[in-house]
Amino acid sequence: MNIKTLIDRLIKPFLLLFIFLLILSSCDIVGSISDVFRERKIVIDDFVTDTLTHGGYDFSNGNIPSDYTLSDGETINWCPDYQNPNPNYINNDQWIWWRTNDFNTEFQKDYGNIDLKTINSAPSTWDSVINPLLTDHCYVVKCNDGYAKFKVLSVGFYYFDVEVKYEYSASNNF
Repeated sequence: MNIKTLIDRLIKPFLLLFIFLLILSSCDIVGSISDVFRERKIVIDDFVTDTLTHGGYDFSNGNIPSDYTLSDGETINWCPDYQNPNPNYINNDQWIWWRTNDFNTEFQKDYGNIDLKTINSAPSTWDSVINPLLTDHCYVVKCNDGYAKFKVLSVGFYYFDVEVKYEYSASNNF
């Protein structure tokens, strides 16, 4: 085996691997789950599109916070109001609900299948019976530091992922 063959077969692959690892180590590829979801956000019709998860979501910052207590709520596959379950949607893991971070009170209003742009303010009354998150329905929810209105684009049952387009407001007006 001559020296050129030795370099081509042994040294070049290791050198390329070394360079690749060097470049990789200089990048922040680990990141947090928030960063992964932040990169998925896009704007549709002047609304931010993102995915709500069981890991929580903070509408004002547009991310999944690393500290759950900073989230506005989360998606769950059981009715959040177990004392007053919705008779139209059996609590049998076939539906995904939004649960606010305040577990004692559910501040949610389901407006049904309407144009999200027609919702201009937070409701004066909230739903007394909580509906699950249904595709094409619009909701307003109370956040830790304001309100969010969103339209459900799709519901994924495996990780309770719900893709929405939304708008956040620090006041009760959108």
